[in-house]
Amino acid sequence: MGCLRRGGIPLESVNSEYDTPQFEFTLRYSDALRRPTTRSFSKVLAREVANSLGLMLTFMGKPLSDRGVQDST
Repeated sequence: MGCLRRGGIPLESVNSEYDTPQFEFTLRYSDALRRPTTRSFSKVLAREVANSLGLMLTFMGKPLSDRGVQDST
């Protein structure tokens, strides 16, 4: 979160999602002219941090179809 703060990106919340390790990062509201730049920069920043840690990062709802499947029995 420190990288976002240093980059001037206001983070509203971080929530764990349906499957491990899936998280939702919510950016704080900003004006319409600044928002597209903030969103694009936050994605690049997040990918770079993940890459430096040897992690895969996507912005897809469910990138691995064989994970997070609920047993219906």
